[in-house]
Amino acid sequence: VSRRPALRVRPLPDRGFGRNLHAMKHLRSCAAFAILFTLAACGSDGEDYPNLLPTEAILAEPRLPDHATAATGSPAAVSTRTEDRADALRQRADTLRGPVIEPDARDRMRAAGG
Repeated sequence: VSRRPALRVRPLPDRGFGRNLHAMKHLRSCAAFAILFTLAACGSDGEDYPNLLPTEAILAEPRLPDHATAATGSPAAVSTRTEDRADALRQRADTLRGPVIEPDARDRMRAAGG
């Protein structure tokens, strides 16, 4: 009767991962769960993303919003109001271009040595 020699378990060679193979398996499963949870966190309720539109809505001719009806009804009136507002802003800017310190106050400061 021939007998086979008993199996001897040889340790795996150390390839820089450490000798504890169980710890490596544990580390891999922890990394896999971390990646899985990270990816699962990306799939929120969609509140951070815009709603998707159907292709017909994207390719449709643009329409003016409801608050822009004055521009479609009387563009001249809108243009006049815009020019009036621009003139008022220009006058305000001209006023602000004046001296910051009034001339009397500046003369007093210079006399005082400032």
